[in-house]
Amino acid sequence: MGSRLKSRKNFLKTTISLSQTPEATRIYLWKEAMKEHNSLLWKDPKESLPTGSHLPWSVWKTLNRLRTETRRTASNMKKWGLKDDGKCECGGEQDADHLFVCPQLPNKCRKEDFLTHKISDKAIQIAAYWGAKGI
Repeated sequence: MGSRLKSRKNFLKTTISLSQTPEATRIYLWKEAMKEHNSLLWKDPKESLPTGSHLPWSVWKTLNRLRTETRRTASNMKKWGLKDDGKCECGGEQDADHLFVCPQLPNKCRKEDFLTHKISDKAIQIAAYWGAKGI
């Protein structure tokens, strides 16, 4: 029999016992991770759906993509081999930052507008715009 793949190693050897419930530990770890980021943008972590879950699916999905920096930009699609070029319809390079400054946007917005628990109307309009474009 051949050797096992590295991914087949038993993960139990690397675990630690929790002193709290898994939920409390997860929130504690989130708070610790937020100390490394701009914590002024975030309120306390919650185990609930992010703001905007009442919106149409395409808008909410796009809001979450913009929040988490998981975007289907033209430059990413080119990098992944799914598009020939990384240009936006406006002619600029469509990277993560471009999604907030594109001249074709109905309103201008900042990344920070998406990172708070309260989503502005501008952020919703921008998410709807990019959602309609498949971002």
